[in-house]
Amino acid sequence: MVRAMIFLAWTLLMILASTSANEVRVGVNWGNMASNPLPPSNVVGMLKDNGIKKVKLFDADSSTLGALAGTGIEVMVAIPNDMLERMNKASHAKEWVKKNVTKHLYDGGVNIKYVAVGNEPFLATYNDSFKHTTYPALQNVQKALNEAGHTNIKASVPLNADVYESGSNTPSNGDFRADIKDRMLEILQFLNENEAPFVVNIYPFLSLYLNPDFPEDFAFFGGGGKSIQDKSHSYSNVFDANFDTLVWSLKKSGYGDMKIIVGEIGWPTDGHIKANSTIAHKFYDGLMKKLVSNKGTPMRPGSMEVYLFGLLDENMKSIAPGSFERHWGIFRYDGVPKFAMDLTGKGNDKMLIEAKGVQYMESKWCIYNQEAKNPEKIGNAMSYACQSADCTPLDYGSSCNELDANGNISYAFNMFFQMNEQSVEACQFEGLAMITTTNVSRNGCLFPIELQSGAFRLCYVQTVLPKDRVIAVRYFAKDAAPPAPKALKGDEMLKGIFLEVKKKFETALSVFRQEKITIDPDDPAAVKRYADVMKMAREKAGLLTESQKIKNAIQNRTQGIPDVRTYLLTLQEMRIKAGLPDNIGIEKMMFEAMEKVEKEIKKPLMRDDQEGMARLTAEYDKGNKKLGISRKDMPKYEEKLDLTIARAHLENLKKDCVEAMEAQKKKEEFQDEAMPDVKSLDVRNFL
Repeated sequence: MVRAMIFLAWTLLMILASTSANEVRVGVNWGNMASNPLPPSNVVGMLKDNGIKKVKLFDADSSTLGALAGTGIEVMVAIPNDMLERMNKASHAKEWVKKNVTKHLYDGGVNIKYVAVGNEPFLATYNDSFKHTTYPALQNVQKALNEAGHTNIKASVPLNADVYESGSNTPSNGDFRADIKDRMLEILQFLNENEAPFVVNIYPFLSLYLNPDFPEDFAFFGGGGKSIQDKSHSYSNVFDANFDTLVWSLKKSGYGDMKIIVGEIGWPTDGHIKANSTIAHKFYDGLMKKLVSNKGTPMRPGSMEVYLFGLLDENMKSIAPGSFERHWGIFRYDGVPKFAMDLTGKGNDKMLIEAKGVQYMESKWCIYNQEAKNPEKIGNAMSYACQSADCTPLDYGSSCNELDANGNISYAFNMFFQMNEQSVEACQFEGLAMITTTNVSRNGCLFPIELQSGAFRLCYVQTVLPKDRVIAVRYFAKDAAPPAPKALKGDEMLKGIFLEVKKKFETALSVFRQEKITIDPDDPAAVKRYADVMKMAREKAGLLTESQKIKNAIQNRTQGIPDVRTYLLTLQEMRIKAGLPDNIGIEKMMFEAMEKVEKEIKKPLMRDDQEGMARLTAEYDKGNKKLGISRKDMPKYEEKLDLTIARAHLENLKKDCVEAMEAQKKKEEFQDEAMPDVKSLDVRNFL
């Protein structure tokens, strides 16, 4: 009965938590164009620690998806632009879906919701490079998804906001660019037929960056600047105006109600005079408050689905658009947060939780040797270093712009040194450089230490090649794909699993060996003692509680389910199979609430329909009060469940003891001996 109560309580509380009307569930863009990217396991841990439930990728890297498995985090995988032409062949699209989607959709796998087909393929600067390959790729990928049985996963094309424009700078004059209008209409019709969203990337920073006369206040959400009046609507920020220009463009094309996802939006923190942590904090603070308000825009009021750009800095990105391109992360390259931020939008600013277990290379830096005899070579040496390494923080207005001449040289040398795995040969520069163990970071300018994640790529090269050839091979090795890990044989995998289980078992057993627990299920003190020792053993061995097992089972079984009805039916099926009763009528209340909402909105209720889910939450709140279930009562239910399980364990142990003693007493050699009272024994007698 208690286990049933726990199951039903988690059922109710988890759906309530996921449908809170004022909860902002922003996603993040996770790119990995870095010299040594932060390992996926560290990144996923950071996502979980900060409550980030959605992530948008720029590929479908197997190690990244492997780290996301079992987390429930909603994922948008991607097909890069250079693969669009290949996806024009249906067989290739099927193969890609099989290897990069189907492979990860096992029970407890990855919660893949979208596939991004290309990334901003219609950018005007691409000169029609992908104009004719994008739409066929989109068609083939969605068809492949459908044929594989993944009809709930939708393919779309993330597009830059330059695909639409307004001749008068007012949203109502918006329309898609003439040179791609026909292609856009084909894509819109296809998205509409497949109930897929329109994904757009909007960057207020770029409006400020590209136009020296752009009013700065208009890039933020605080108002205070001059507004744009468009018919009956007033716009106080460029995001709303840009978004509604898209809404008008869709409306004029016959798709005014199409779902819109903001695939990328953010503010860089370096590489430009208007790119720093203070300004980025101002932008994100306004954005998050806007999102939590659920006001939307004048033309599209209500909640918005948004992915922040980006999660981490990427020091290998192209700087053709500007030096800021490598500094979009809300976290540094190593998972350290840059500024205080509240992802709930409630104004409770605090530093986000940094990545744990990050492995750095040695604490050493490469700096300018002021005793060098050939200073005339400094210019060429710096130029050479910055061609291969990231020197963007030295740009005007950037974080290291105020370094003196020697500081500039040292920064360039150190970046080359770090991005080349701290190789001694990478800190030569014909005698101009030297290695130091003193941290030379200063005045807000970070001299970074590289991460260890990619160091293995050169270990073999450095071991077998003469030193004078190591640096030459290094450049080729950096570009080479790492070898695939050796496949484990079945028996090796089972051995690893067994050893892990054995270790946990022995840890738990060692706790029980140290504690005296009387075998008396009728004594509340003995039952409580046994429950406490079980809890201690679980914590030391890293084992889950019964309540946690139930919660995880629900999450794993329901991830990826798009509609509320299927979600509830799945939970009902789980409860029945487990033999758990619903004596208080939680399920009945939830189904009645869902049906009431579906009747009001006149369509099936989807879990990503925030307005519909807000109505469902209101109905659940009413039922919640009647049933007397709330999150604050969960510890009470969990404690009761632990005591019930402890009592059951002791009862079984007592039964086994009595049966064993009775069997022993029947033997002739023990007939004259008095059997001990079971209550005089303790658990340690049977370990």
